[in-house]
Amino acid sequence: MDTSEALGIITPDFIIGVWKRVAGQSGTRLLTGIPEKDIRVATLAKIQQYLDGSSRDMAPWFFGGMLLHHLVTWRPFVEGNHQTAWIVCRTYMDLFGYKPIVSQDEVIRFLNTLQDVKKDGEVRAQNWVQQAFQA
Repeated sequence: MDTSEALGIITPDFIIGVWKRVAGQSGTRLLTGIPEKDIRVATLAKIQQYLDGSSRDMAPWFFGGMLLHHLVTWRPFVEGNHQTAWIVCRTYMDLFGYKPIVSQDEVIRFLNTLQDVKKDGEVRAQNWVQQAFQA
């Protein structure tokens, strides 16, 4: 599988669906009051911006880390951002045959520190994802 194929699965609708399961929401608006279509547009724009400057053959942890970082720091939802980010990243990495090798405590610790990182957070997330998963 390549990045383009994976993005056919990890879509903004998929991410919102994960969040709805995490937060138990089924309405048409997010807790932030932002319409779902706006979340989709913003997420698609970020993904497209990232891909425009990247090789579609990049290692999975680059995009997995970007997803993790983006969902944790952008905080598109009032609650459930960390869980949503982890599930989305884990699903993305699973598409390439990678499984997490870190404990839940390590995940929580990293996500909590990631939300406070102001500089190079995306690179930190990519490096962490590379070490946190194994084929």
